[in-house]
Amino acid sequence: MALSDRKLGKDAWVGWIDGSGTVSIGGDRRNLDITREVMTTNMEAGNDTAAAQKATLFHYAAELTVFYSGTAGTAVANRLKEGNEGTLVYGPLGSATGRPKGGFPAVVVSQNRAIPFPDGIEITYSFEGQGELSYDENTAVW
Repeated sequence: MALSDRKLGKDAWVGWIDGSGTVSIGGDRRNLDITREVMTTNMEAGNDTAAAQKATLFHYAAELTVFYSGTAGTAVANRLKEGNEGTLVYGPLGSATGRPKGGFPAVVVSQNRAIPFPDGIEITYSFEGQGELSYDENTAVW
């Protein structure tokens, strides 16, 4: 792969869509980790001499780490309370039209805070998928 084809995460965009609309949640983003995997089941039997797995269900999850912004960030923090449901959307190359986007319906399962000394305070939001991909960043461009 040519160096010019390698991308930096600096332009990435993260959003949350729920009953109140779409909100950008990655402005103070430190890191976004997306997990896309398939669960498997053990299918060995009889005279098998090697492990055998079959794909069953897809599983999607994410963790977003942002800087804590105190009361200035309460609007986003309230939308991302544990138990809230919506659609997590992200653009690895930004939110502009024509850029790839990914996303899936999700529930917010946790808000974890790290308050280190003497470093910046961070919140890590954890999301678990609630169904099929809404957008596949490998093919969805909008």
